[in-house]
Amino acid sequence: MDQIEKPDLIVAFGFSKHGGANETIATIASYNSIVCSVPVFTQLDIAHEMTRPGMAWPVACAYEGNGYLSTLGFCKQVKDFSDHRNLTTVQVVAAPMHRWRCVRDLKRVGLRVIEPPDKVVISPENEWYYSRDPQVWVRNGFFWWMRESCIRILPWFLYSRIAG
Repeated sequence: MDQIEKPDLIVAFGFSKHGGANETIATIASYNSIVCSVPVFTQLDIAHEMTRPGMAWPVACAYEGNGYLSTLGFCKQVKDFSDHRNLTTVQVVAAPMHRWRCVRDLKRVGLRVIEPPDKVVISPENEWYYSRDPQVWVRNGFFWWMRESCIRILPWFLYSRIAG
């Protein structure tokens, strides 16, 4: 039987300021943290959801300054945290439509990303959005993909200057 590779750290990416997306992400991150016996690095919105009973506590939260942190900015903080603790392998927990960029950015900053043994799909994509979120791009799929498609076609040198 093949041995499943265990991450050094679970990285949970927030998706909105309100709505159920962060609760789902927190639940999955907590479960993975407990199963793998590794800490979680996350954002404040996820950490808040992880204070519920039965949840694993995040070991560290990113500094968000003005209340917003770009995906790349968060990945850079994950890298700094990992470097200070000799952690090299991470597992990503993110909204399905955000996951591709999370994985790409973590790899670009120098971390190795491993997949969980089973990919969990909790709900259809449209259930991740919240129509009254202060972040316009997470209010619905149309707004998300308008923004995300522009981000994905940017060359890395330009994206890293804008988002980093």
